[in-house]
Amino acid sequence: MAKSQLGASYEIKDLGEVKLILGMHIHRDHITGDISLSQKSYCKHMLRCFSMENCSLKSTPLPPGLLLMTEGYSNTLEEVDKMKDVP
Repeated sequence: MAKSQLGASYEIKDLGEVKLILGMHIHRDHITGDISLSQKSYCKHMLRCFSMENCSLKSTPLPPGLLLMTEGYSNTLEEVDKMKDVP
């Protein structure tokens, strides 16, 4: 549907299922409907740029599978002011 709507206004070319976009590899599991993104190539490139290809591996600072949500988050003026300069 989106493709036909875009095609009505723009000249488009269907190149098939996307595998790579903006440096991210995309994997789709058609059975479960899951989509995963990987920036492995970008990470390796950055490690090379900073001569860290042989650095030691460390686990992530957050537990695997943690879901981050905005539900239940309080947006008081104080919190908004506190976070305005946080990237």
